[in-house]
Amino acid sequence: ASLCHAKNGEEAIRLFENDHPDLILMDIKMPVMDGILATKKIRKKNRNIPIIALTAYAIEDDNMEKWKADFNDYITKPAYIETVLLTLNKYLK
Repeated sequence: ASLCHAKNGEEAIRLFENDHPDLILMDIKMPVMDGILATKKIRKKNRNIPIIALTAYAIEDDNMEKWKADFNDYITKPAYIETVLLTLNKYLK
């Protein structure tokens, strides 16, 4: 298994196109292009890849409904390792 790190949303799209990851952990607030727009662009190319939002914003169930079309799940910051591992394991089998 390998891990790729993007500095912004545009780089995340390039890494997705070049490296074909099994899962994307997408930060919502990034420079150049935010994670929501980057995810929308990735979804135009691949509807099946698991994309998990990582956010410092509290996401109430109502707001998560708006994102469900693009994100499979979300993790709020501060992200505890147990939560991250449990969430990743749901999608990496």
